[in-house]
Amino acid sequence: MLKIIPNYIRINLSKKLRLVVTLPIISILLMSCSGGSPSANAPGINNATLYISSPSQNKVYPLLPATETIGAPMSIGGDPQQLTNTFNGLSIFIATPGTQDLSEISPLKAYPVDYPIHIGKPITSMVIEPSNGHVNGYAVYNGKGIVSVDILTRKVLGVYDYGSHINAVQVSRSGLILYAIDKGTDEFYKIAVVHHNIKRVIKLPGTPTDLQLSLNGVVAYVAIGSLNEVIPINLENYKMLAPIPTGIDPTQILIDKATLKGYVVNAGSNYLSQFSLITNGSLDPILTLPGITAGVVSIGGLNLYLASSTLKELAQINTISESQVASIPLNFHPGYLTING
Repeated sequence: MLKIIPNYIRINLSKKLRLVVTLPIISILLMSCSGGSPSANAPGINNATLYISSPSQNKVYPLLPATETIGAPMSIGGDPQQLTNTFNGLSIFIATPGTQDLSEISPLKAYPVDYPIHIGKPITSMVIEPSNGHVNGYAVYNGKGIVSVDILTRKVLGVYDYGSHINAVQVSRSGLILYAIDKGTDEFYKIAVVHHNIKRVIKLPGTPTDLQLSLNGVVAYVAIGSLNEVIPINLENYKMLAPIPTGIDPTQILIDKATLKGYVVNAGSNYLSQFSLITNGSLDPILTLPGITAGVVSIGGLNLYLASSTLKELAQINTISESQVASIPLNFHPGYLTING
């Protein structure tokens, strides 16, 4: 049953690191004073919360899958695209090319941050550096290049043009290397972060549509939309491995640490295919979903959520049994999604 609830009351955290460190102490004190724990229905506190963009409405909706509860929509800059979590879970950044901004949501607040990071370029996606010592984000802008952003100081560090039409980027575990795909030249790039130059180019057999890294960071998985396959690339010797067959027009790759599988959203055939991260072998498809737009794997890896713009619903998949366990109706056309908590 679909339920709309009012804006959640959240704790407004300072951006300062010293206050972030003391958050557990503050939480314990608040719980002691109230005589209990935070509400079980408060997104981002006790329960995992999905955040789903509605590009046509310029909004992002929080959703509690456990109760199928949708929170009040949050207004975001123009045409919200990919949503990206920070590694501490305190912020979610949304690429908003319509206003050339990087919008931010704090799971502990009811509304987006008042002042988005103005990029001055129509960015469509981004990754955040995993190193604990750095908080840099790398955003793809309008297919022409990559923008480097300091998430902590909220400043644009540089704008760098690469290739012809960059459409996805990932960052190495060390934070020193960027990997990017170019659908204009059908190429894979290794980019040095320090000098901002392309160190290696691999010619791909077709047009790339998405890029993800393996759990240990030694394999890059590149979706080739024009050939209906995923190409693994060994990042130690930069050799392409045997292609993995997918459905028609693979558009997104998801990595699951619980099942050690990769999942592929196939927009052309409207189903989810999968492959083994151990053998890189193709596995049987899991689900057909008309109008499938995007997916996300839960933090623990036991659940997978897929958005359907056509049906205006969210399908919940148990990754162990490979079966659909819930169909959550939405009152809007979903675009991209992420999960927090």
